[in-house]
Amino acid sequence: MYIIEENLVLRSSMKSAIVLAGGKSNRFRRAGCSDKALLKIGGKTLLERVMTVCLEVCDEVVIVGRNSLPREVFGARAIPDAPVKATGPFRGIYTGIREAKGDLCVVVSVDRPYLKPEVLELLLGEVSGVHAVVPIDFRGTVYPLLSCIRRSAVIDGMERVLSSEKKLRADEPLRMCKRVKFICLSFFRRADPSLRSFIDIDLPEDVDKEAVNTSPCDELFKITSASDLYWKGISHMRKNPLRAFESFLKEASLYEEQGIRMLQLHALADAYSIGKALGLQLKGLDAELGRMNLEIRGKKRMPA
Repeated sequence: MYIIEENLVLRSSMKSAIVLAGGKSNRFRRAGCSDKALLKIGGKTLLERVMTVCLEVCDEVVIVGRNSLPREVFGARAIPDAPVKATGPFRGIYTGIREAKGDLCVVVSVDRPYLKPEVLELLLGEVSGVHAVVPIDFRGTVYPLLSCIRRSAVIDGMERVLSSEKKLRADEPLRMCKRVKFICLSFFRRADPSLRSFIDIDLPEDVDKEAVNTSPCDELFKITSASDLYWKGISHMRKNPLRAFESFLKEASLYEEQGIRMLQLHALADAYSIGKALGLQLKGLDAELGRMNLEIRGKKRMPA
């Protein structure tokens, strides 16, 4: 009993960094470049740069999705993606959270070469009393690939949704948490005045980006959740899809009221997917999704 309790205390006090390094880098390859994680800036690969920052702040670093790396590399653990049906960032986040020794898990994508340790420290400093902390910009776009999540708050839920028919996205853990703190990007200027920590390298030319284009949010901090509606949607998907459709619509409405537009978009996309399968008339919803995609992402397409 003592050993079990001691292990729980150790986990609760540990900080784990989960570095997502298993993306396919399709846009990089189309531009004639090799593996994005191995792109060098200032003599160091993206992977080395992000890992160095994470090791400075966290007790352990777990690199997810690098099958070609040895088990131990640069003081971090390297593991392949879990063999589950989910794909993309969700699978990487799930794999890292499952393997993490700490309860406080900082999730970071490998393509943030200008990440500052002080930004991670600010994130970790805001997690008291909540289950997750995530930056949000003035458009309502959240940054799940630079966030902090409590392992104990999401691991069971993440395993549960793996068996669902739902599209699983990077912000899924945020939607399932009961208390999420959304922090305006301007808060992080005290650690990174140009906010270059939030630049992600999607294309080779992104290396030269100087700053993130942002404006102040209406509120610096916002604690909210629509997790009850999210889980109602999940639980009804197979046996009562119409109720699942309605639950995801209500979840979207709550996020709309709070100005958290990316989570609103994804809740609407889940409702749309179910409604389409049910044969419902969805012209209005289809138009709304297209408009939101254009405003948030600059692309009129269904959200991934």
